[in-house]
Amino acid sequence: MSSSVKADVEKGRTEEGENGIDPPIKPNLAVDQQASAVDSRSSLQPTSSPTQRLKGQAIAVLIKDLKSELRNRAAINAILLFSVTALVIVAFSAGQAALVPLTKAALIWIILFFAAFSGLAHVFIHEEETGTSMALRLTTPAGAVYTGKLLFNLALMGAITALVVPLFMLMLEMRPANTLAFLAVFLAGAVDLGAAATIVAAIIAKARGKGALYGALGFPILLPLLFMLVDATSLTMQADASSMAIFRDIVGLVAFAVMLITASAMLFPVIWEE
Repeated sequence: MSSSVKADVEKGRTEEGENGIDPPIKPNLAVDQQASAVDSRSSLQPTSSPTQRLKGQAIAVLIKDLKSELRNRAAINAILLFSVTALVIVAFSAGQAALVPLTKAALIWIILFFAAFSGLAHVFIHEEETGTSMALRLTTPAGAVYTGKLLFNLALMGAITALVVPLFMLMLEMRPANTLAFLAVFLAGAVDLGAAATIVAAIIAKARGKGALYGALGFPILLPLLFMLVDATSLTMQADASSMAIFRDIVGLVAFAVMLITASAMLFPVIWEE
């Protein structure tokens, strides 16, 4: 009985093949198991977090600004022109006169201040003048824009400091008594100036009379900072200066930077999206 059933089945398969009907396909268990394993592994892979996306967008803004600046070099040319001119004039005026540490500290920070503010404001004003600010608002969150612009200004401010300070030390025979504290003061000062220039530039980017407003807004923010920078720098050039006084000024500069960047990050979305 079983042999006759098998014969009928074989006969049916032969007739289906002759009539052009494909035989039923048997499921491939190995392939199904492999596909399910791939699906389960892909579901376990972590997706990018909001922090990672914000970081990537901020880096993209930074790269865009770097490429734009290297292409037109508007900020770099303005900063270099002012820095070199101011250094030559100061060195020529001082001549062979023996300047006290406080005077040297005031001169170097005046040069850095005006050199920074002559070029760092370009980072937001350029967006408004070229009409790219609207596209940036639509495609990039405000936090990423602020972070990218801040990093660009900090990089530019670091380059200014690295260029101006050694030339000033060479021309006016500026010798620090505490080298480590001297470097710490200029590092903190560069961060402070870059952060202040970023938020002030964002505020005045849409205003008319940008030059006058830039100075008017920047002066009250940076006046106490400049006092601390001059005092801290002069102390690092005095051999008999108190270590606690130098440490106090450096802590004050770092605290000023943290306060300014935090307040700017909270205020920037309101300024940018208005």
